[in-house]
Amino acid sequence: MEDHEEPSVEFRYYMIRVQAPRTEHDPEVAPALSGIVERIGSGEKRQFSDAAELVRHVAGWSDAGSNMGGGANAGNV
Repeated sequence: MEDHEEPSVEFRYYMIRVQAPRTEHDPEVAPALSGIVERIGSGEKRQFSDAAELVRHVAGWSDAGSNMGGGANAGNV
């Protein structure tokens, strides 16, 4: 890659805390996925109650990140 080329991939980092159920669950049924996701670098945290909500949070932050602009590490928050 040349010095003037933009990188084709941006990375964003998240910490995901998953709540583990305290009771035994049926091995045929996956336990519910819930917890808290934090966007590293912003300190913003959001709760999620299922995998679809987790994906919506991350996708929403990714859309917002593309509008943030500026700085040498833009998009790498």
